[in-house]
Amino acid sequence: MRYDEFETLISSQRLDRFKEACNNDTRKALRLYRSNIRLSQAFLGVLRILRSGTGLPIMNLFVLEWIAELAQLM
Repeated sequence: MRYDEFETLISSQRLDRFKEACNNDTRKALRLYRSNIRLSQAFLGVLRILRSGTGLPIMNLFVLEWIAELAQLM
């Protein structure tokens, strides 16, 4: 999909920050936007658990391991 078509569907206000971050390179901006969606999806499950409050005891068991794994990825 071309950038201008995608911009019409999503909105220029939403995509402007990505375009600015990529020095107005629309191809890179779309790539960055997609990466942002994937990253958001990856954290969605964790956020749901934290918001529910019921997952806090479970999170306490795994949070240190999770942080260590995340640190290795960086």
